[in-house]
Amino acid sequence: FSLVTDASPWGCGGILIIDGKVSEWYSAKFDSTLEPLLGRQRGTSKFQQLAESLAILVAIKIWMHRWADERVLLYIRSDSISALTMTSSLSSKGAGMSLIAKEMALTFAQLAFEPAASEHTPGVTNLLADSISRLWDPKPKSVPEALQQVSRHSYKKVDSDLFELY
Repeated sequence: FSLVTDASPWGCGGILIIDGKVSEWYSAKFDSTLEPLLGRQRGTSKFQQLAESLAILVAIKIWMHRWADERVLLYIRSDSISALTMTSSLSSKGAGMSLIAKEMALTFAQLAFEPAASEHTPGVTNLLADSISRLWDPKPKSVPEALQQVSRHSYKKVDSDLFELY
């Protein structure tokens, strides 16, 4: 399994790849309830690191049922080194990133394993995930043709309910 994620200041997106084939994707808008919880205003550059980390957390929570009962190799790809580092270490500086790291640790504990590997994908090559993360921007992109025949997950809003610890 591979998860490929990306985020804009307004939303995030992710793609589930199974055995090298795109299986499903999601795109979700960031809700205003995240702002007081994470201490940053969405739609700003200061929210970007949080957004990238949220994209990974959302993807894991959406699709974790697919590997909950078995040991699998799970690869996470993102164009954010800080989000990948946080995912690997399950810790971070800053209140918002620390909350995301704690929620990710709780999620991994429920699964009884962590991802096998994290891989940095340069932003210029992360085109599909970038496009679907921008479906919620003030000037939204459209769903790429490569994903139009692929199943879209129904998850469409990232809000404070994402956090079990909250």
